[in-house]
Amino acid sequence: MFSQELIIFGVVSDYSGPIPGANVRVKGTIKSAQTDIDGKYSIKAFIGDYLEFSFPELITHEICIQKNEINIRLEKDLESSIPIEKKNWPDYTIVSAEDIKNSNNPNYYFDKDLKYNKLKIYSPYISLSENDLKFELKYNVSYSNIINQSIEFYDAYNNLVFKYFKKKYSRTWHKEIRKDTIGLNKKSK
Repeated sequence: MFSQELIIFGVVSDYSGPIPGANVRVKGTIKSAQTDIDGKYSIKAFIGDYLEFSFPELITHEICIQKNEINIRLEKDLESSIPIEKKNWPDYTIVSAEDIKNSNNPNYYFDKDLKYNKLKIYSPYISLSENDLKFELKYNVSYSNIINQSIEFYDAYNNLVFKYFKKKYSRTWHKEIRKDTIGLNKKSK
């Protein structure tokens, strides 16, 4: 008897609430998804498959699928939060649901400690040029492909990065950033 592929869904959260941009992967396959602005995900899988849930600085968790709805709370990975261990390999800044929801609020300032972290910048297709690599190093960012999120999520995330850049670098970054960066033309002028 063959098992039927199901749509598995739920919410990924941590101690502070839903996590936008968490990774959900069917272990042993290339099937993956990311959570939306409210921490919700959906992915096709079979009963008995394992889902792997991950997010930077949180402990990766695996769950055997027994039902359609799986909600999970990820815990802080204390080892990955020790700055000494992160000196040579910056992680990505955690962006909260509050940050995303306030991305269009002109009075909301996106303020993250980037000493040991990197911001992501989302673009539709990534084939990095030498100038892109220089930009990543200069501004401590990492270009990233869009995956399974809505365009609104990427637009909101990039808008937060643009706000941070405007505050920290004025307009110098604007001439150097990839022109296909999501939200660049409408948000950063």
